[in-house]
Amino acid sequence: MLKVRSLLLVVAVFVLVVFSFLGGRATAQQQPLPTEQVVPFSFPKTWGTLNSITTSPVGFAYAFETTEGTIRVAQATSVGVVQIQVIPRR
Repeated sequence: MLKVRSLLLVVAVFVLVVFSFLGGRATAQQQPLPTEQVVPFSFPKTWGTLNSITTSPVGFAYAFETTEGTIRVAQATSVGVVQIQVIPRR
């Protein structure tokens, strides 16, 4: 009878250790999202639709395309727009 109790105690401790480990792993993967930062600039709607955003040596490059086919690439940093390139359709 003593062997059965000790075996049950060992199994119970083992199960508690395993489930506490699994529970810790599940909660450790839930990272909080960073806070959003609103940039101090905006783009006019007449520039068209935003096609893509890529990194550039300056910061980020925003590519817009109008319905007529004109493409605008605005390079911006966290402070504001640094350079705007306009590529007209021929």
